[in-house]
Amino acid sequence: MRKIALFLLALLACGDEDAFMPMDVVDSTCAEALCGWNKEQGELAASASWHEHQRAVELTGTPALVSKTYAFVQNIDCLSFSFLADIAPDAQLALELDFNDDKRVDTSAPVPAVRWRRFEVALRAPPEYRALRIALRKQGPGTVRIASLVIDSKLESCSTVGPTKLADGSMCSTDLTCASSRCVLGQCASCAAGGCGEGDACRSSDECRDGACAAGVCRACAKQGACAVNQGCSIGGQCASGSCSFGTQPGLTRYPGADGVCGDCASDAACGGGYCVLGRCSACRDDADCEGGQVCRYTDAFDVSTRTCMPRITSTVPRGGLCESAADCADGLACGAVEGRAKRCGFACLADTECGSGAVCATSGATRHVDAPATLAILPEWSTAPGRIATCYRTSSNACEVQEQCKSVVISGFTVDADLACCGGKCAQATLNPVDNTCVGGSQLPN
Repeated sequence: MRKIALFLLALLACGDEDAFMPMDVVDSTCAEALCGWNKEQGELAASASWHEHQRAVELTGTPALVSKTYAFVQNIDCLSFSFLADIAPDAQLALELDFNDDKRVDTSAPVPAVRWRRFEVALRAPPEYRALRIALRKQGPGTVRIASLVIDSKLESCSTVGPTKLADGSMCSTDLTCASSRCVLGQCASCAAGGCGEGDACRSSDECRDGACAAGVCRACAKQGACAVNQGCSIGGQCASGSCSFGTQPGLTRYPGADGVCGDCASDAACGGGYCVLGRCSACRDDADCEGGQVCRYTDAFDVSTRTCMPRITSTVPRGGLCESAADCADGLACGAVEGRAKRCGFACLADTECGSGAVCATSGATRHVDAPATLAILPEWSTAPGRIATCYRTSSNACEVQEQCKSVVISGFTVDADLACCGGKCAQATLNPVDNTCVGGSQLPN
């Protein structure tokens, strides 16, 4: 049975339930406080208990709120909280759980009034979660003193407790996680009975009441073929310009697989004497259109924007940056792309098969979800444009930059399938933390 000790103000029972052996129960490393807990309202202080040698912790103030967050936890279906406490009837104490630490209280339960008794409060978890915030909220003036609190995973404790489903906007990779029974583009999302309205998340146009599904969102303009430049799209016919480009605007991308945006042109004829390059009217198409030794380049390092003539830049471009040739790229990266995409350092791709043997297609901002290989978990790097750009990564050694490089590793000269984690630049036998792409435990493999 897995146990997560929140604060082990431990005590031993001797004889009947009311006879306890006195002992020092406060963790000396926490200066008589709750180890690692955050005081959001009120105060925490050392307190007397039923015995002069048995110390406890008191939550004071009205209201009062303390919480503790676990950035990475193994998913447990039933969370049982075993207390030894003195809680007054007018304390109005509640236990709250926020799965994924997104500032939503997903489930809660009142903590009963007791006088130095052991008792248990059990709550069910959703099918998946990547973080857990636990809070104790006191809303009344009554006394709250706690000598022990231990979290356990006893399934029998939840035999009469209903499942927890997450609200709209919560992270997900399966419909089972959501109260709406709809997981769309990595978030729980519901629709009205008559269908999804303007701006609602969607998986197909059949779900949209008035519009069409464009890059995961119902849009009336998409149904009318009138979406403006930089609005999301799934096909060119949804855009006023007739042009829908994919992978061109990583700064606007909401989620993997929803990276289509409307351009301002579909052909040179729409550009008034200029050139239409990947849906953008530009002053030049390539270096041959420039004079005086200038070169034709995009005006943004990562987003496909207007191309214009400018002096040659000598600095090298990082992975994911727009490029013209390998000479533009840092670290010996190749410059290229699949057809219809802008060339990028590291070779822009859509799937592993486009990267050739010994390479995988991946982003630094998303990784395959550890429990659902067909879906993606978003990492902090996704907040940056480079983190959203898929490029090819080599798998010819056990060195790694992204998790996908560790799907197969080289051991004694042989390439074998593996389920490893990328830790400190090397593939390791460890558990991946999908919240921040770090590793828990394990050991690295040799080169």
